[in-house]
This record gives sequence, C-alpha cells and structure tokens, in this order.
Amino acid sequence: FPMHMAEWQGESRRIEAQFLRALRLSDYLLADYLHTGAAPAGAMAAREAPGPSAVNLYVAWYDSQRQGQAAHSPRSCLPGDGWQIESLDVTAIPAVGPVNRALIRKGEDAQLVYYWFAQRGRVVANEYAVKWWMVVDSVLRNRTDGALVRLTTPLAPGEDVSAGDRRLTAFLAVAQAPLARHLPD
Repeated sequence: FPMHMAEWQGESRRIEAQFLRALRLSDYLLADYLHTGAAPAGAMAAREAPGPSAVNLYVAWYDSQRQGQAAHSPRSCLPGDGWQIESLDVTAIPAVGPVNRALIRKGEDAQLVYYWFAQRGRVVANEYAVKWWMVVDSVLRNRTDGALVRLTTPLAPGEDVSAGDRRLTAFLAVAQAPLARHLPD
C-alpha cells in the first residue's frame, strides 16, 4: 500500500504479536499519515482547524471469516481500550458509501473514527448486515473473505469535530483508489 499519496506521507506500523494472535487476521495494514502540504481540502483556515493533520489507517484482512476469526468491530474494541464512545452514527462518504462515524474520548483526548466493512465488493456499515452477507456469500459464492477499514484522526483541545471530518474525507479522497485496488471484489 502506498506510503505517499498526494500531500499525505505515511509510516507503516506493526501490531504486537500478542494482539495478532488474538485478532487471528490474515493480513493487515497499519499506518500513520501526516498531511505535508497546506490545510486539508475543505479546511477554511489554520485557526479553524488547529488540530494535527494526522490520520491513522488500519485495515484488517481475513481470507476466511468464521466463528472467532472475523473482523472485530471498533464498537466493541474501542471501549475495551478505555475509549468512551460519545456519539456513533452512520454517514455517507462520497468516495466510499455508508460508514460508521464515531466520536470517542479518553480523558482529555478526543478522536474521530470512520470505519466500515469491505465485504466481497460491498461496503457495509452495519455489523448485523456483515454477518447476513457472510452467510449469503458463503452459500452462493463460496466466499467469506472481508476486511475492516478504520480511519482515526486526533482532535486537538477545542478543535471542532467538523475539522476532523474534513481531514478524514480529504484523506479518503486520495486513499480510496488504492484501497479499492487492494480489497478484492
């Protein structure tokens, strides 16, 4: 996966072995991207978006999803890591489709998270629909492969959540094409 896309420069990260054993995934991408140019597309001025221009991209790929070996929803993983979900809704992102949008907090730290499930050519936000399509595709297509795609951006103290939305959508505008090439239909 490219570590340089337009004005975004990425650095690959590793998941610790103990977590890899628990996740039981086939492959993954974990990378931190920094916006190296001017304010992200759509940002009005630096004073309106004072937060860091950082986006963390995590993609968990499963060749086959079975009981105990499937994408773990951030809805349950984030609280397990001490984050409180302040709001969670589904929003439509033009480059992607329906995605879950969560505002999370841990102490004084806040982050905005977008996540969805890439399931055999479908973008699915609802965890129950993921399971439904897995059953349908296992019978009709003999496939249960799929991925979880998660983007996270930190919010600076006092930064409006809309600045985080602009950052994530600006990143997605350049990352969607490479993601589509790496996630099979």
